[in-house]
Amino acid sequence: MSFFIKDTEIKIGFLFAASVAALLCFDVGPQVQLSVLSGILHEGGHVFSLLLLGERPQKICFGLFGLTVLRRNDITAFCGPFVNIAICVCALLFYLNYRDNQALFSVVAINAALALFNLLPVSGLDGGRILECVLLKRFSVEKSEI
Repeated sequence: MSFFIKDTEIKIGFLFAASVAALLCFDVGPQVQLSVLSGILHEGGHVFSLLLLGERPQKICFGLFGLTVLRRNDITAFCGPFVNIAICVCALLFYLNYRDNQALFSVVAINAALALFNLLPVSGLDGGRILECVLLKRFSVEKSEI
């Protein structure tokens, strides 16, 4: 299913709808729910930063592995991992005061893993986009794409 909100295409894939239905039907643990929420907040960081810059995302896709924001401006690539790092730090500060709260530890671990994974310098991930922006600023297009 696909529709537009202003200039942004919103696409909801069948596998996304099926996975949400499965999560609602089965009793999944809180770690899965926290992972989904953390992923949504991660992508929300990209959208929020784009809106702050006065731009709109080209496309928002809801797929099997979560939410993807396609954007023209890769300068916002660090904003998603930044949101996860900020959540991780806040939850860690609370966890240090309430050590017996296992849910806070789960929030710290999930957001740290999501931020670190997305910061890997791999094409398609935020880290790859950040590396590409840095290389394009420093070198020519021919050298930076090798």
